[in-house]
Amino acid sequence: MCLETVDAKTKKGTGIGYKSFRYNNQYHIRSEILFRSGYNRYKYKKWYTAIDDDSEDYPLGFHIFPTIEEAKMWSWGIPFHPIRKVSYEDVVASGTQNTFKRGKISKTLNVIVARRMYIYPKKETYE
Repeated sequence: MCLETVDAKTKKGTGIGYKSFRYNNQYHIRSEILFRSGYNRYKYKKWYTAIDDDSEDYPLGFHIFPTIEEAKMWSWGIPFHPIRKVSYEDVVASGTQNTFKRGKISKTLNVIVARRMYIYPKKETYE
């Protein structure tokens, strides 16, 4: 997931947003579910910190949608891409990202890039 446009000024701060994950049943452990997003696995009820490797034009972090509607548009209702409510802090960038349908831009979505993210338990999230 990469930003198409990067805002010249990013509003720093904390907030609540929604993240689309890739999910695979083989990652169930007890009552916690592990997520796979990029190359990492994530559990509920835990804070995570992104590591910037200077590979992009903006600082790396977790790409979070400010609304559930935008997260759903990104996921296109794919069953293995559940949407989870997250808290975020240490915002490092913001901008837009496009979705594509049949090779053409379908929607332009707002995205927040945060260095830290907390994943809420499933009962507080959305499919």
